[in-house]
Amino acid sequence: ANTDLSNISSNIDYIVESGTTNGITWEKYRSGRLKQRGFLTVDNTSVTTGSFSNPRLFTLPKAYANKNYGVLMTLMESPATVDFQVRDTRAQVVDETSFKLNIDKNVIKWYFESDGMGA
Repeated sequence: ANTDLSNISSNIDYIVESGTTNGITWEKYRSGRLKQRGFLTVDNTSVTTGSFSNPRLFTLPKAYANKNYGVLMTLMESPATVDFQVRDTRAQVVDETSFKLNIDKNVIKWYFESDGMGA
């Protein structure tokens, strides 16, 4: 296979490094852009309904250059027999490698995507 990428136009961004760490897939691009995505299961049985004093912290396998990256959360699964509320589906960026999410209670599965400049 031809691995010489010197003839690719400078305006084309392509993946230069990728992998999967602890179930989270990441891709780093020629431009320095970093994308990470995966599924997260959250056990909030100790959090009472309406309480946001105990957000869950998630750590990413690859660091971003700064805290200016976005995280999109999508609710994928929840037990049908349990009453729960999602009060805030926006993730709050904590630092270059972690974000936190506030939810009310129970075990639910999230899909997330994050995007920004890599370190």
